[in-house]
Amino acid sequence: MRYDWVKIWVEDWLEGSIRKEGIDIRGILVGLIAYAGKTGDGRIKLAEGVGLTDEQLSVVLNVPLEAWEKAKKRLKKEEIEVEKGNIIRLKKWKKYQHISEYKRQKPYRDKKRGEKGSVTQVTDEVTDEVTKKGYKQGYKEGYTTEEKRGDREEKRGDREEKREDVEEKRREKKEKDSNAKILIDYYFKKFFSIYNKKPAISGGKEGQLLKQLLTNNTLTELQELIDLFLEGETGDDFIEQSGKSLSVFCGSTIFNKLLLLKNKEDKREKEVKEWQKKKKRIEEQT
Repeated sequence: MRYDWVKIWVEDWLEGSIRKEGIDIRGILVGLIAYAGKTGDGRIKLAEGVGLTDEQLSVVLNVPLEAWEKAKKRLKKEEIEVEKGNIIRLKKWKKYQHISEYKRQKPYRDKKRGEKGSVTQVTDEVTDEVTKKGYKQGYKEGYTTEEKRGDREEKRGDREEKREDVEEKRREKKEKDSNAKILIDYYFKKFFSIYNKKPAISGGKEGQLLKQLLTNNTLTELQELIDLFLEGETGDDFIEQSGKSLSVFCGSTIFNKLLLLKNKEDKREKEVKEWQKKKKRIEEQT
């Protein structure tokens, strides 16, 4: 469902972590939110399963490619997830933007109903609004046909909203199940490619552990941590002697250590890139 407008949540925008970012990154985030409203499901894509290239996204957002790549890396931490095909998914779309058409229109219906006035003023216009069957009761309680219709619409809207919530939970479960399977397959192939041995995997138990991790981490982030876990030179004896099983990876102690190690690697990579840019500028000046 395409959205004609999207929302900016005041407290999060003024007081949240995004406020610490520069205007370029904040502007790009707003552009992504607007584009996600165009597709209606919180994703920036051309079609189902087809994303835009980084070059295309920089054109759509009207920013230099370098600015988009910088914002993309920063926003991946909290705001976006990059799915297969370079489809950008806004992590907080459902929380901040998802709302049924009934709820969108409800304030206008309430306002309209409020402008109708009370039935207690006996006029021909009001009398026409009272049902023939319940005229006396309607006259006494000020309960018009319009109000009855509004109540029916409200109940229908509540049912619609419940159905949407159930459907959303079903979609979330399906997505988590699918991503857990992708991670198990990813781990299996990576382990086999390094050690030329098939790892022992308990699909049910380890699948549940991975689903828990997927609650606060994206599929891409977990794949990067699996890479670090299996092939990275962590320098941590506990990790290196752990057996590199999927259960060990999902354990809180090992997982938190991997997060810290990944953070250090990202910082080093950033420093190297900044040094290379600085070196290039110096060479160009000389």
